[in-house]
Amino acid sequence: MIPVCARNNNPLNLRGGQPYEGLSTPAVVDGFCNFVSPVFGFRAAIRNYITKSDRGIDTVRKLISEWAPPDDNNDTEAYIASVCKATGFKPDEVIALKTWDVCSRVCYAQAEVESGAPFETYWKQSDMAEGAYRAGIVDAPPPASKRVLAKAAAVGGALSSGAGMAEPYISTALQQPHSQTVQIALIVVGIALAVFGAFRSKG
Repeated sequence: MIPVCARNNNPLNLRGGQPYEGLSTPAVVDGFCNFVSPVFGFRAAIRNYITKSDRGIDTVRKLISEWAPPDDNNDTEAYIASVCKATGFKPDEVIALKTWDVCSRVCYAQAEVESGAPFETYWKQSDMAEGAYRAGIVDAPPPASKRVLAKAAAVGGALSSGAGMAEPYISTALQQPHSQTVQIALIVVGIALAVFGAFRSKG
């Protein structure tokens, strides 16, 4: 049976009630947030990391004790042990949750605990990276749409003027749960706009 977190695109099982970006309709299913795609589920989870870090949450023990407290029928100590084993961090070791290296390792480990399955069973690391980028992790890998435009603009700078026009189409294609045909169409439109922008700037 597919777990709630996977059905709701909510890797870390965030409870409903917060106005996160990317919530689906309905926004809450079975008491947990329901997102339009895993990217937004990861984004919301990592936004939580950032908020908690700003409040002084800087160890695995502090993080998991808030995330899965024992008074909510959680085996908090077992959860802490699982995350520490997967990440290599000690329970009371100070960690920088607002860096990609740390948040990605912790998020990966938590996603496995929450789903009860290996990470790749339900999730993609590229979605986690994009969620982190959208959440504001400054050293997270940029999403595919940004990389496509960067490569295009790098070709003599010719497409740079069309990048702003193309980005929404490519971004939409790669970030939203469209069919493959729609994704390809949107990417083609984006590239065409980039080329158009380059010729217009030369004129």
